[in-house]
Amino acid sequence: MLDINKAKDFVKNNNLTRAITTSKIRKFLSAVNKISNKIRYQNNSDILSEDIVAEIAYMRVQFAYIVGKDNKNEGLKKLHKELDDAIANINKNKNEFINFAKYVEAIVAYHKFYGGRD
Repeated sequence: MLDINKAKDFVKNNNLTRAITTSKIRKFLSAVNKISNKIRYQNNSDILSEDIVAEIAYMRVQFAYIVGKDNKNEGLKKLHKELDDAIANINKNKNEFINFAKYVEAIVAYHKFYGGRD
């Protein structure tokens, strides 16, 4: 399980503020937020619907594409490794996705706080 308190260290230790532009990281956050909004309106089940699971899988593909376009960017590769592993562990668990979304938000926040490039 991801710990949002470790997002700060992840950003600092992997030099993400120099490696990744704010627009790239926010593009991924936008996809996460879109799914989060759908989950809020889903029934109270702790199990995600098949449609949402499919969107999570597609988000994973989109992120791989972003990394593939800039495959010499080591910071982006480290972020991909961190988040792709987390996405793979979500399965159909609503709480795991919510935790993942908070972690991504924390990474974006610390990226900006530490002077992430535009």
